[in-house]
Amino acid sequence: MASGRSVVMDTEIMKRERRRHLALRILVVCLLLSVPGLGQVNVEPLRAKIPDDGIGVAVDAAFNAKSGNTDAVGAEGSGFFGARSEPHLGFVATSGEYARFAGELGTQRAFVHARYAHTLRPWLWAEAFGQLEHDNFSRLTLRRLLGLGPRLRLFSSDSAMAFFATAYMLESETLNIPPLSDDERDTLSHRWSNMATLILTPDERVTVTTTLYFQPRFDQFSDYRLLGSCTTEFAITKLLTAGVAISLRYDSRPPSDVERTDFGVHNKLGLRF
Repeated sequence: MASGRSVVMDTEIMKRERRRHLALRILVVCLLLSVPGLGQVNVEPLRAKIPDDGIGVAVDAAFNAKSGNTDAVGAEGSGFFGARSEPHLGFVATSGEYARFAGELGTQRAFVHARYAHTLRPWLWAEAFGQLEHDNFSRLTLRRLLGLGPRLRLFSSDSAMAFFATAYMLESETLNIPPLSDDERDTLSHRWSNMATLILTPDERVTVTTTLYFQPRFDQFSDYRLLGSCTTEFAITKLLTAGVAISLRYDSRPPSDVERTDFGVHNKLGLRF
């Protein structure tokens, strides 16, 4: 009997080790997949925070400060509220980031995103969304957008799901343009938003979400935005989570003194209710 228990325990340990190694390999792949892709704020990981029937609330925060040879202070945080009661799903997400270096403003970003989804079939949803966004680094005073379109599930299993969505998106931007610049201060664009996402759950405590966006203008396909994002979240306890988010964004026609590509890595701790 003791020998039988030992075999069972060894088997369970081997299974746990395989799951850990699998999660590590998926994380590495996630990092690699996030590089080719690049657009808009990625909201796909937010859906997982809503229970099958009920309310989901989440708060994430990070803070850092340096003093001495380098004086810097920075903080970022996000909030989320969502609810699901079939056939309805809705959520509101907010996020902000602020940093100063040697007394000068370095980073100031903020966005608010609201979305509603109505289930038409078990694999098909109709969605409407709106967003406000500010980013001083890209000279974006305010971006306002509204969108509408279908979202469908490509496949689903116990450990993996894939989705595709396409939508019409009306986008209005106000830019902080320096004097004598040839850039337009205010623009109105009609864009075609396309999204593909893969969600992996190698372990009940680990969720990996990789998403690609492609958003060209209907009237000028050479004016487009790309977003590649990969988020890995680990459940430490029922309330406490840790995670890393990697993103690569590309704008084919940014303001003349703004880089086309942005790359970011964010580590965070969060609370889930």
